[in-house]
Amino acid sequence: MNRNSRNTACLVNDGEAGQDRVFKAVLIYENVAAGARARWFLERLARASCKTLEEKMWNFDVLGIREVRKGAASAARKADVVAVCASGQREFPGAVRAWLDMWLWLLEDENPALLALLDSSDSPTAASICAYLGRIAQRAGIEFFSAHRQLSLFPVVRPKEEATWPEPVERALLSWLKLADE
Repeated sequence: MNRNSRNTACLVNDGEAGQDRVFKAVLIYENVAAGARARWFLERLARASCKTLEEKMWNFDVLGIREVRKGAASAARKADVVAVCASGQREFPGAVRAWLDMWLWLLEDENPALLALLDSSDSPTAASICAYLGRIAQRAGIEFFSAHRQLSLFPVVRPKEEATWPEPVERALLSWLKLADE
């Protein structure tokens, strides 16, 4: 079954053809590889929730430009999920922290989820990043999810479509999305 027929089947089966079937995500990423992995995760999440992904992406470097930071914060205000994808090897630059503060300041009645996708779980910096983002989510009264990438010892054998993020995180986010739709 191709993607379009799967989405149509989900709409018919769910009886929710009149509901908004768009999954809005904002992705803030450290580097191109991290952004690509996170985008792939969000695409899987959208497919699993029978929604069409509408994403906007910014890397850490461009958030140093004030106007870009404002635009990204405004877009994140309207998102269902805001994902921050980083290596976990270094702390967030000041521009990312400023962007997070701006985004929280703009939130009113919106209830997005904040998602941390980190490449490393072994570094003290990764733990610090998760704790920081968890505090931000708690302060804003929004849900927080975090995942550390699963590395394969056999990357050549690994199927291209196999998940690189833990399935429990995907299931938790799908449950949260379902509750948010109700």
